[in-house]
Amino acid sequence: LVEIYGRMLTHVKAELLDSGKVDGLDVNVNVLDDQVTLTGWASSTAEKTRAGQLARGVGGVRSVDNQLKIKD
Repeated sequence: LVEIYGRMLTHVKAELLDSGKVDGLDVNVNVLDDQVTLTGWASSTAEKTRAGQLARGVGGVRSVDNQLKIKD
């Protein structure tokens, strides 16, 4: 299971970094029991929403808890 969650985490982070729509360096990704939790910062509501969509699109992810905060 640890290997599966590690692979899932890597895929989510890669999607965020490769998207060009999300500053993946400001987003922390945690995976537990097929649930992804996003924490950190987004520069807008649209970026926060996009990060959640990207995470949901990764194979094996059943749910996303998007806790990203919007930078002031």
